[in-house]
Amino acid sequence: METWFTSDTHFGHKRIPLYAKRKIFLNKEELRSAEKIWSSRLYVNWSPSWNSIRKMNEHIINNINKYVKKNDILWHLGDFSFSKKNEIEISAKKYLDQINCKNIFLVRGNHDDSKIFNLFKESYDIKEIIVHNKLIILNHYAQAIWRKSHSGSWMLYGHSHSSAENWLDNAMPGRLSMDVGIDNIYKIKGEYRPISFKEIEELFKKRSGVSIDVNEIS
Repeated sequence: METWFTSDTHFGHKRIPLYAKRKIFLNKEELRSAEKIWSSRLYVNWSPSWNSIRKMNEHIINNINKYVKKNDILWHLGDFSFSKKNEIEISAKKYLDQINCKNIFLVRGNHDDSKIFNLFKESYDIKEIIVHNKLIILNHYAQAIWRKSHSGSWMLYGHSHSSAENWLDNAMPGRLSMDVGIDNIYKIKGEYRPISFKEIEELFKKRSGVSIDVNEIS
């Protein structure tokens, strides 16, 4: 049984390919429009077609099912899906039902409505877990300091769609924290997909850790 992490799938979110620059889901005409918006840095009232959003949804779900087995554990660190207010629960369930893994836990993001919390095996605002004797703090948002950050624990998060990673690397060189959202994993692995504990462990072997809170003893 493997433990996996992901975040910010934003299933059904019509503007997320624009906001997060998910280029591979846009057709040629849409990509030309998006490139103009990105270069101008002015986010106008534009979004791709629903066909492109369906393509994105199917692609991400297929990649989850490709890697995460039925009895594995998948931690989703927030911003699972979007829909009209009167369809929030039905829509989220539709996406969950397409995922083979049945052990999906949610760490709530800023866009996750309370109506979907009970659809997951369990849901939390923030959670500490232990995997293979490693303490891991899970939050939708990145933290600079977390419990036992001075002694090798990990901090995994989402929310920023990879945009904060370079800044955090410069501010906290050697940090044992990372954005596990699909946009950052796309940059690291070349696929919009979850990342496993073992893969993170391998990445963190190259990092020394950082001890900002040197007075922490608990």
